[in-house]
Amino acid sequence: KLYYKRFPDFSIDVIALPEQGRPLDFSGAVGTLHASARADRTDVDVGDSVKLNVEWTGEGNLEFFTPPELDRLDAFEGFRVFGRTERKTAERRSLTYDIAPTSDKLKQMPPVPLTVFDPRQNAYVTVHTQPVPIRVRPLKNASTLSEEGASTAGALDIQDIQTGPEEAQAP
Repeated sequence: KLYYKRFPDFSIDVIALPEQGRPLDFSGAVGTLHASARADRTDVDVGDSVKLNVEWTGEGNLEFFTPPELDRLDAFEGFRVFGRTERKTAERRSLTYDIAPTSDKLKQMPPVPLTVFDPRQNAYVTVHTQPVPIRVRPLKNASTLSEEGASTAGALDIQDIQTGPEEAQAP
């Protein structure tokens, strides 16, 4: 059976977000949000894929904001970003970024920032995750192409490609 209950009329005031002081990186998120991050592993070789899970919770519009693009953030310059997957619910928003460190000099995955409008503070604020410590080992037996003009005795690389016709060899 269905039951209905009448409520007295009510109204909702919709207030525009302030233009003054709006940061360029404003995500569209409104509310009091909290951020956390964790990695699927923290001991990797250079170039290994790491899944960085970032989660936002709290009171606000968790379903309708633009999440950070790590490949556009200066802090993630030492990482290659392969892509991301996301899950949305009314209670939380989770993104899993697939990233790889490009240097063994990296000691942590930087904080992930999200700029939101917090109505309790009546201000734009940036919510950050905590940095995630990592250990990145150099690749074993790694070789790279030499710099242009540099010579390595007996080693062939892309600079040694011959573009002329092959000479015929005697049978």
